[in-house]
Amino acid sequence: MCGAIAAIAVISDALASSPAVEGLMDILINGDLVWLAVAPLTTFVFLLTLGARDLSHWGATLAGCASFSAIQAGAPLWALLLAPGLSTSAVVVLTIVLRRSHRSLTRRFAFRSFATLATSAPFGLLLLTHVSRAQVSLQAPDTRSASILLLLTFSAWRLLRPASGRGLTPSADDIRDAQLIAHRFPRSDAGLMLMGDKSLLFSASRSSFLAYAKYGRTWVALYDPVGPRNEWPALLDAFIELAKEHSGTAAFYQVRPESIQMYVDAGLALMKVGEEAWLDLDTFSVSGARRAHLRYALKRGEREGLTYRLVSPGEISSALPSLRAASNAWLHHRKASERCFSIAAFDESFVKRHSAIVVSRGSDTLAFATYMTSSDGSEATTGVMRVIPSAPACTMEYLFTHLSLELKAAGFSRFSLGVAPFSGIKRSSISTSCNRIGYVISRHGGSAYNFRGLRSFKEKFSPRWTPRYLAASGRLGLYKALAALPGLTAGKRS
Repeated sequence: MCGAIAAIAVISDALASSPAVEGLMDILINGDLVWLAVAPLTTFVFLLTLGARDLSHWGATLAGCASFSAIQAGAPLWALLLAPGLSTSAVVVLTIVLRRSHRSLTRRFAFRSFATLATSAPFGLLLLTHVSRAQVSLQAPDTRSASILLLLTFSAWRLLRPASGRGLTPSADDIRDAQLIAHRFPRSDAGLMLMGDKSLLFSASRSSFLAYAKYGRTWVALYDPVGPRNEWPALLDAFIELAKEHSGTAAFYQVRPESIQMYVDAGLALMKVGEEAWLDLDTFSVSGARRAHLRYALKRGEREGLTYRLVSPGEISSALPSLRAASNAWLHHRKASERCFSIAAFDESFVKRHSAIVVSRGSDTLAFATYMTSSDGSEATTGVMRVIPSAPACTMEYLFTHLSLELKAAGFSRFSLGVAPFSGIKRSSISTSCNRIGYVISRHGGSAYNFRGLRSFKEKFSPRWTPRYLAASGRLGLYKALAALPGLTAGKRS
């Protein structure tokens, strides 16, 4: 690749003697180089605010702006690329940038550069046709010098800023080691951490791990680490440093209240992001006035001809086609795509590793839910949940009531119905800005995520609610993490 770049540089320098370059050289000699540098700055900064975050975006944008400046000054569009010394200098600068920022020159880089150059053309042309007043004000030498210094400083910062990094797909060995750790330290939600859509970071002893994904420069770990608690602080520090190495922000999503002090000691800010619904199965039953609606759901389901069966991981392969059909019907009805990260997705390799309860009417599968269990058989957590649109209204209550009773009979003591995001957040005059944002999301996020509907459904089982928190590097880090979460749950990675 470097040889190809060098060859292009030599050819460009050879072509620099072409008469077509003379127009550009006249511009440089007459002192209009300042205008070539300053005029594109407006477009450059404007496009950065629209999301031009990496080298390929803004590098091509700057090249496009400079090209339009050259046109405004009377030089041919392609002459800028053939100016003596510019092509060789570009190779040197590009090499330094790639080396310093740990970026790589790939086909994707080239394609995005070309696409961004084409996209930036209208913006550059539009702005450069409305800068006559700005051009007059830039005639003063002091203003020109300050503008050039600003451009060079800003460009150098953007160029030499470390690459945002990429999440690594866990290897088979990593998955195996993480499963062994989860087996030794029973936690039913660890199954979601090993869904395969997240990267894994191990402690130095490989006795504990955390699962994370990144979006832009925001690195978000899901849940608390798994492993010996005395290793958690060092693992948190390692994750925070990993994000800092790439000029990123570290965050920890849905951490438990008993771990709060550890995150505070790490210098992180916290905000509440929801509550988890736990059923204490030792005392759970469908008797009493409070559970009358659950008894009604069971009787209504029987009248509707509903039946249920438990499917073990070893038997679930044969049921996958009907489960997939029910899942697709649910997604199509909601006009939604598969969610992931903090939400269990219908991935066949993930579904096969867990047990499920399936509700049918005759030979038709109406609904199902997978559930993850801890290795010691003490707790279970809900996984993938799906119900077809034509199922009776009582179907999901029927499903979860029977599942809770079956888990109790099997000796489980706790069953998590999952987290109700942004629930239990109160607004008051002394609330922080982060809490106020969480309150607004809980009130007005229903059209996309139906937060209040999730809460009201889980309330039917009279659960014990426990808070979950978001921890991040400062208040700004909390805002960044909140902004990254929709992309992460939609499966977007960078």
